[in-house]
Amino acid sequence: MEGALSERGARETSTRLQVAMVNLTKSATTLTAFAYCATGAAPTAHATTVSVAGHHQVTARATCPASTSLVFGGVEVSPPTGNATHFSSVAPFGMTAPSPEQWAVTAYDIGDVAGTVTAIAYCR
Repeated sequence: MEGALSERGARETSTRLQVAMVNLTKSATTLTAFAYCATGAAPTAHATTVSVAGHHQVTARATCPASTSLVFGGVEVSPPTGNATHFSSVAPFGMTAPSPEQWAVTAYDIGDVAGTVTAIAYCR
């Protein structure tokens, strides 16, 4: 993912997924949602949350338990807070699977107040 994007997805029903994104850049971008529909056990979520200090970049890494593999990954960021002078606004800009068992999300807090980023590995 290039640029600063803020996104969120939620399962609305057993057959419907809603995904939303706010593009924080001046460049157009495309949002693509994938639905994982397969037989067998549903993937389980394993999350790691990391604090992001104002004007800093961090990477949150979520790892699948032993004998499981990454199926797909997700991200959540803390909602923007504060006022016009002091605020937190965490923007994820990189998501990758550095290994078959790990999901990594890199984010930057464009404000001066700390926020959080959560990497979510869906494993089975």
